[in-house]
Order: sequence, then C-alpha cells, then structure tokens
Amino acid sequence: MSALSVVIDEAPPPDDVDAPPAEPDQAPLEVYDQDVQDEEVVLQLYPVDQGVPPRAVAALAAANSSLIEPGPVWAARASDEIPWLIEGALPARAVCGIVGDKGSLKTWLTLAMIVAGTTGSPFLGRYPVLVPGQWLWVQSEGGRKSSLARMKAMCLAAQVDLDDVLASLSVIWRKPVALDDPAFAQELEKVAPAYQGVVLDVFRDLHDGNENDSEAMGKVVRTLRAVANAGPTVVLVHHLGKVGEGTSRSRAHRVRGSTVLHGAFDATFFLERVKDSPRVEVHCDAREAMPLPPFSIALPADVHLDGSQPVDLDPKPLQEGAGDNLSELEVQVTAIVRSKPGCSRTYAADHVTGRRSDRFAAIVAALSASQIIERETGGSLFGRAETGLYPPEVPLVPGTSGTRQP
Repeated sequence: MSALSVVIDEAPPPDDVDAPPAEPDQAPLEVYDQDVQDEEVVLQLYPVDQGVPPRAVAALAAANSSLIEPGPVWAARASDEIPWLIEGALPARAVCGIVGDKGSLKTWLTLAMIVAGTTGSPFLGRYPVLVPGQWLWVQSEGGRKSSLARMKAMCLAAQVDLDDVLASLSVIWRKPVALDDPAFAQELEKVAPAYQGVVLDVFRDLHDGNENDSEAMGKVVRTLRAVANAGPTVVLVHHLGKVGEGTSRSRAHRVRGSTVLHGAFDATFFLERVKDSPRVEVHCDAREAMPLPPFSIALPADVHLDGSQPVDLDPKPLQEGAGDNLSELEVQVTAIVRSKPGCSRTYAADHVTGRRSDRFAAIVAALSASQIIERETGGSLFGRAETGLYPPEVPLVPGTSGTRQP
C-alpha cells in the first residue's frame, strides 16, 4: 500500500469565460494523503473566482475519506482483481457457503478445500488453486485427534505433506467467539489480510442471534462481508433445514434461517444425502459466474478413518442429461484439442459450447489439472495422449482423432 498521489494541475478557464489566470500562490484546495493502491488522482484547479468544478470537489472528498474511492481508482482495482481463488470453484475475496444436511460430508469437503488452498494441490484433484497461501480455520466442534486424522487422510489422498498444510494453517479451536460480537468481528477483520481463506465451521455455534431474524443475520453478514473485503475468501459451513415429506422447496430456501444469509453468498455448495446410497450430491450456485456442474462425493468403503489411509472423496459428475453432463463436454473438449494441437481456447469453445463460458473454463481447468491436456502460457491447448486415460481403440467423437475410455 502507498499514499494516494493527488496532482494539482492548473487548468485554463473555459473558452466562454473571460477570467484572469490564477495567481501562483493561490491554493484554494487542501489535499491530504490516503492509503490506497498505487493510483493517481488529478485535480484540475481553476481560478477561485470561477468556482471549483463539482468533479474536483468530489475528488477532494474521496481523497480525504476512508470509505470513498475515486472512480478511476475503483476501476483500476477491479482490473487487478484475481477472479478465482480455486479456479471455477471458489471466487476470490468472496463470501461462500458449504451448506448441507446432517452427515453430508461438509467437514470433509471443507478439509479438501483447506488442503488444496494451503498447498496448491488441485481441489478434488481437478480444480487448480490460483493463489495458495495462509488459511484460518475457525472450528467450533469435534476433537483435535479426529480432525487431525481426517486432515492426514486428505493429505495422503492429495499426495501432499501434512506439515506443509499445518505450516500454512492457523486455527481458532473451539473458542467462545461470535460473529455478531463487535470485539471478535473487529479482531477478525484486523487479521483477515494475512489469509487467503477463512473457514467458519460451523455457523450454528458462531453467533448468538436468532437465525430467523433478518436484522440479527444482517449484523453477521456485515461482518462476513467486511472480512472478505479485507482480502480473504470466507467459507461459512452451515446446515440445510429439514424438508417434510411431499414438500417442495428450492435448495436456496432450505438454507436454515433468514434468507439474508443465503443472499450474501457469492457461491454456494449444497450437499444433500442420497436415500439408500453412501453418496452425497453436491449442487453449486454462483452469483457472478457459471456454477460448477453438479457432482457427487462419498467416503471410501472399508477404509479406516484414523489418518493411516488416504481418503479420496471420489467426485463423480451427476448424470443430469447429455446436454448438462460435464463428462460429455470433457470428452468433446479433449477431442477438439487432440484433433487440432495448439488451438486457442476460443477455437475449442466455439466448437464445443459456442462461446468461452465459465463452464468451458472450468472444464479446461479440470482437464489441465488431470494432465489430460496442457495449457501453455499464451493460452494454446495441447492433448496428452500419453496419459493413457483415453485408450486409442475407442473413439471420442465420430470423425475426430480423439479417444475416450470405454
């Protein structure tokens, strides 16, 4: 961070105003420095008897305010923002939710995020971490031994060192803290810039208000947004409300408590248990991007969950129609890349989805993370036939040189 540079330029009077030039010692505006990014605001200074243009007055107000950003500064910061913390899955500087039924592997999915975010290993083995770094885990339930065992198991599956995760992780462990407590909210906002991600698990234990009271939840949301604005992505772990038999409610309306809470989420992972199945369905929602296609996860059978064996959540795309099936689109993208090595992402998108959508970007990211295709710095795409994931005897798409696994 550096001080805002405000340059006072003496401007000539407008053509239709006959006014004498300003005296050299005239200083009708006094400007103070303000801590912002490396930006420069230019105030055009007119002679006093012409009055100060409203634009200059507004720029001066912004320069002296801790809340106001001049338009050019705001726009420059927008262009510098990194849109994703985990490409296609977790937006940067956002408030996100992992919301699920009881026993729907919420904490396991949270740990997968933490392991990926702290080490840079692909999230769920598919989605690249663009900005690995320090994470803060605010955990209100569970035991240290069992939580550490889960983390060890996730590290074994991701083939990363547990010590690397712990070196980039800070923990607030079962402390009596509340997001609607002004003292804790201020402390959390103060330390937030040191982290790339802040996980709050579980929301039920981290506030003192009534979840159904919009005013009480509004206070919590303001804390969440203030923390995210300070730099990290905030991941709130919460519960879905129960649905009576025969009732029909959207997933968003099933988020327990006031709708104010779900309305604050920039991205949401909804976890729902599947009846008579060990698998959990994960449906995603996003405010400003194409959400991830739905998938399912499950704990491996006959594996000891004591940290001695790897635990892979085994993500699989849900079969929700051929047009919405990520695996089919993966097949098509791979076929295009192999039939035209070195093609641009725009070319591949035009021949698959018709445009470079967020879904297409997520597919390319997943294929790259799985080493099925390679992305060069300039954006060119190359296939990797040597991976052996797609045996040559089975065609991917008729008329192409690609292949897919039977």
